[in-house]
Amino acid sequence: MTNLEREQILQLIIELAKTLHTLGTPAHRLECAVNQAGEALGIQVSLFSVPTSLMLSFGEPDDMQTAIIRVEPGFIDLARLSKVDKILNQILIKTIANDEALKQLKQVLSEPQEWGGKSMIFGFTLAGCAAARFFGGGLSEIIVAGVAGLVVGFIMLLPRKRPEREPLADLLAAAAASFLAWISTLIVPSLSPSVVVLAAIVVLLPGLTLTLSLNELATRHLASGSARLMQALMGFLALAIGSLIGENLALCIPNVHSTVATPLEPWTFIPALLLSGIALSVLFDAKMRDMPWIIISGVLGFACARFGGESLGPELGVTIGAFMVGISGNLYRRILDAPSATLTVPGIMLLVPGGLGLQSVEHLVESKAAANMNLVMTVFIIAAGLVTGLLFANLVLPARKHI
Repeated sequence: MTNLEREQILQLIIELAKTLHTLGTPAHRLECAVNQAGEALGIQVSLFSVPTSLMLSFGEPDDMQTAIIRVEPGFIDLARLSKVDKILNQILIKTIANDEALKQLKQVLSEPQEWGGKSMIFGFTLAGCAAARFFGGGLSEIIVAGVAGLVVGFIMLLPRKRPEREPLADLLAAAAASFLAWISTLIVPSLSPSVVVLAAIVVLLPGLTLTLSLNELATRHLASGSARLMQALMGFLALAIGSLIGENLALCIPNVHSTVATPLEPWTFIPALLLSGIALSVLFDAKMRDMPWIIISGVLGFACARFGGESLGPELGVTIGAFMVGISGNLYRRILDAPSATLTVPGIMLLVPGGLGLQSVEHLVESKAAANMNLVMTVFIIAAGLVTGLLFANLVLPARKHI
C-alpha cells in the first residue's frame, strides 16, 4: 500500500465515520460499521465515539496515526442513512473505487432531504394531532395540538438559516406551544392544556435519546452512553423550562384555566397510529416507499406494548413492544438489505417515555420531590424495558449488519 493509497483510505474512513455520526448512528453500531470498513480496506481502525467528537486511530501501535474530530450531535435521517448503507455495502464487497466512495459520501449530506421544510412542518402538525389522542385528549385537544405543532415546526426550522439560534430552539418551541395551549382555554373552556403541550412537543422530547443512551451503556460504550444521557437530561430541562415559561405567561391573563380532557372512543387509536406513522416518516426523512412498513411496524409495536401492558404491566409491555419492533427492523434488514433503523427508530418513538420524563423535570423545577422521584424511576424502568426488548430481538434474530 503506497502512502497515497493509505491517505485516501484514511480520508474515506474518516468521512464514513463523520457521516454516520451526523446521521445519528449510536456508538455501538458506528464503531462496528467503521471497523468492518477498515478490514475491507486493509487497515486496522480503532474508533472512540461520543456525541460531540470522534477519535480514530489507524494502523499498528508502532506505526499509528490518530485523528480527533469535533462533530455536532446528529439527528437521524433515514433516507440519507440508506444511501450511506449502500455505499458501505459496496466498500465491503469491494465493488467501488475508494475515490468514488469518498465522493459519494461527501455528496450525501449536501443533497436535498427526501422531505422539504414545509413537509417537516406538516409532520409536526400530524404528530401533535396523533399524540393528543395517545395522551387521552378529545377532539378539542387534537385540533389545538395540531395548531401548536404547526407553530413548533415553524420554530424548529428557523435555525436552518441561523445556526446560532439552535440552542434556544427547543425552549422557545416549548414556550410557544405552552402559551398557545393555555390561552386556548379562553376560547375552548373544556380544553386540557397539559395534554396539548405534551402532544405539541412530543417529537422534541428526548425519550429516544434517553433510550439510546441506556442502550449504549448496556453495550459497554460507557463514555458515549453517559454523554448521551446528559444530552437527554438537558433536552428535558430545556423543554420543561420553556413549557413553564409559556404557562406562567398565559396565567397572567384572566380566566385562563385548566381542565381534565375527555378521551375519544378507543377505536380512534387506529387513525391516530396511522397519522403518527406518516408523521414520523416525514420527520425522520424516510423514503416514501418505506412509509407503509414504518406504519405496520409502529402499529405492531404499539399494539403489543398496549396489550402486553394490560396483562403483564407497563414495564413488560414496552419490552414486548420493543422486541417486536426490533424483530421487524432486523427482518427488514435481512429481506430488503436496508438499515434496520428505518423501522426501529420510528417504532421506538411510539414507545419512549418522553412525556413522563418531561413531567418529572417539571416537578423537579417546581420542587415536588416525591412525585418527581416516582416519575424518574418510572421513566428509567420503561427506557430499560425498551433496551431489553431491542437486545433480545438482536439475540433472537440478528440483523447480520450493523446499520
